[in-house]
Amino acid sequence: GVEPFVAFIIGSYDIRMPTQASKVQAFCVKDKAGTTTPMEVVYKVTSDAPDSATLESIRKLVESQKSVDKRVNPTELWRPFTTLNSDGSPEGGPCTKLAKMRASLRGHLATTSMSEDDIEDFLDEIAKIIQKVWEIDLGY
Repeated sequence: GVEPFVAFIIGSYDIRMPTQASKVQAFCVKDKAGTTTPMEVVYKVTSDAPDSATLESIRKLVESQKSVDKRVNPTELWRPFTTLNSDGSPEGGPCTKLAKMRASLRGHLATTSMSEDDIEDFLDEIAKIIQKVWEIDLGY
């Protein structure tokens, strides 16, 4: 196989997460003494704002998932509350998978040089891509 193999696992829809932010774990798989060994990878997120190339990559990813039977339906309910308090009690109203994705991405984008308005515009563009390619009504 190709090594080292680097991957990210994004725990996006685990309803036990306290907030809408996705858990991200990076790892690398290497052959060590004839044994395939997974190792955690430390990574750094830049403050660079996404650009048109980023949106194009997202569009290609969304297109590649168009005919996947088990793809996420962004209109489905993620969970019937928004956040979990430290005592485990739920708070806030119901949250769709689209709203959860937007909130998680908003948290990551807030660390960039983008303004709040630019972040919302970028998230709207992603939703419009999903709506158009997957032919589902997301209200855009």
